[in-house]
Amino acid sequence: MKQNKTKPSVAPIQQTVGMAPSLTDTGRHDGLFKKMFYLSLPLMLAILWTIGCDSGFHSDEMDMSIYGKANIAYYASGGKDTSYKKLVLEDGTEVSSILHYYGSGFEYFAAGLIKIFGKEAGYEYNIRHMLNQFFAILAVLFAGLTAQKVMKQYRPAFITAWLLFLTPFFLGNAIFNTKDIPFLTGYIAATYFLLCFLEGLPRPSWKIVAGLMLALAFTLSVRIGGVLLIAYLCLFVFIYWRTDKALKTGLLPAMKDWGLKALVAVSGALLITVLIWPFALEAPLANLQKSINVARDFPQRIPIIFEGEYLDSLNIPAYFLAKYMVITIPVLIILLFASSVLYFVRYYKRFQWRILLFIGFASIFPLFYAIYTKMPVYNGWRHLLFVYPGITVLSGAGLHVFLNLVKRPAYQWALAGICVGAMIHPAAWILKNGHYTHMYYNELSGGFGEMYYQYESDYWQISVKEGIDWLMQHEKLAERKDSITLGTNAFSFASYYLKRRYPDAPVRVVQCGYRRRFMVPWDYAVINIMFLTPQTLEYGFPPRGITIHTVDVAERAICAVVKDTARFDLKGIDAFNRGNFVLADSCFDQYVRLIGYDPSGPDYLEGIVSLIGFARLANNKPYAALPYAQKALAHDAGDYFANLTAGIIYFHRGNMTEARRYLQTARNVNPQDMYAAQYLAQIAAAGR
Repeated sequence: MKQNKTKPSVAPIQQTVGMAPSLTDTGRHDGLFKKMFYLSLPLMLAILWTIGCDSGFHSDEMDMSIYGKANIAYYASGGKDTSYKKLVLEDGTEVSSILHYYGSGFEYFAAGLIKIFGKEAGYEYNIRHMLNQFFAILAVLFAGLTAQKVMKQYRPAFITAWLLFLTPFFLGNAIFNTKDIPFLTGYIAATYFLLCFLEGLPRPSWKIVAGLMLALAFTLSVRIGGVLLIAYLCLFVFIYWRTDKALKTGLLPAMKDWGLKALVAVSGALLITVLIWPFALEAPLANLQKSINVARDFPQRIPIIFEGEYLDSLNIPAYFLAKYMVITIPVLIILLFASSVLYFVRYYKRFQWRILLFIGFASIFPLFYAIYTKMPVYNGWRHLLFVYPGITVLSGAGLHVFLNLVKRPAYQWALAGICVGAMIHPAAWILKNGHYTHMYYNELSGGFGEMYYQYESDYWQISVKEGIDWLMQHEKLAERKDSITLGTNAFSFASYYLKRRYPDAPVRVVQCGYRRRFMVPWDYAVINIMFLTPQTLEYGFPPRGITIHTVDVAERAICAVVKDTARFDLKGIDAFNRGNFVLADSCFDQYVRLIGYDPSGPDYLEGIVSLIGFARLANNKPYAALPYAQKALAHDAGDYFANLTAGIIYFHRGNMTEARRYLQTARNVNPQDMYAAQYLAQIAAAGR
């Protein structure tokens, strides 16, 4: 019977670098740090459950929830119920047609808990969020265990755990992001078990094989992109074989053992994934390949704000992900990661470099792959959030080494104190902003206040819940006898939430995009900043004069509660469309007075300001009309009514050059326009 060859032991890191024991040296205190690490986990969960209690949710999560239930219905019906292919929310909104390319690994757990604990009064999503937060702490656990495996001590595990937990972008997503956090947890868990498998070569234990299989299965059942982990296994088995002296002679003779175990882990994970994923079950090879293609080339065009420009997810610069990470990750972790990588590369022989290489590769390769393939991403870097635990592992391991390099205990404590002080900024943000923790921007960026007009903030529309709650409590809508119409750009969420939390309130919800709010009948509106342009954020949000409350982060409004029961704007547009410009001008004048609007000021009434100008002109008020036209043109040079108004005014002033320019633009925008055509014909006839 063949025996395992004993690998050379790895000396403790303090011996490797010539370090004498000190108060912060884990050579003496490893048991204490182990206890501190494991005791930190329930504390973190308690903190997360506290700050994440009753947070808002979003339509994407509603889509995933109904998709998970449809997958369960597929199995409950013996495969007859295939509604997962075409889903519709309660309000009639069709769910994205690409949703079946995602697995439901997390959704099965969530649906089970909801069935056990019920969903009375609309608390279904609180149950989902608590489960998601539990998964986030599992990710912290496996990140710490991975750091422990790197250095064979628990101080780096303790450091890594807190670096990860106190990262606002991670913690904020942990509150409610049931798409990316479960995948992140599966990825770091699979990374840990892959390392255990590799370190156990040539004869890894069946216990490790079982852990690896389950971790891979869960990861793949959330997102098929987890297939990268299988490729990592193949690559690093080869690297271990070529670089480990003991394995050079021992790996091939033991191939029947480790090869069988690797096959069991991978094939078992794939089998579980297929069996619990209806779309994959119908045609395993073909549909898994389709899912991989969709993940790589996401077909939907999503508007985003980046560097003050309004872009879309299919046309982002190559540095998009790197830039977002640099301005949202705590500065200390950026510095630790960069310095740790440089140090480990320089002195790789002093460490278990294969483990470090594996973690670095698993953390950095997906970023380069996403950039190289021009993978569409949006909502910051949440799609690549799964690489972040590995980044904190390298950062935590690096800080552990740097502490050991400092020979005097007092200096070690000073370095530790500096690091703690550097994390005060993100920790304070977390405590202050709770549900909106994910909007953090670090000191390098200037903070959220500076980035508000430059980058994404409440892209999940989490703040709409707080806006609705404030409205219901302060305006006492549940006590009204008459029907109230609520306009919102978070229609699916608002419809679901009001029905569950305020079932007796006489409130009817209507879809109301911010730019079209003038054209939709509503008494109150709750408007989130999602999909608003930087220009609108700076000059048109929140609506001036009629906003009765805002949900703020760092003194910037991310959601506005609006009240306007007179609706002179709507009446004015209705009269305008009917050609009654006298009534339109009168209604617009009352609206302008109501909100205190001055066209010479910085505010901008997007979607209506050019109509006000044309109505002024139609009522023989050219001097009152021109400022409105100029305001509209300053924000949109192609605005039809603004060009038409300016062209007619300059025509009557005798400035034919300007008149022709504006009128021709109006004609280009609307070739059927008769007004511009008539004036242009007069200019041409006059030879001017």
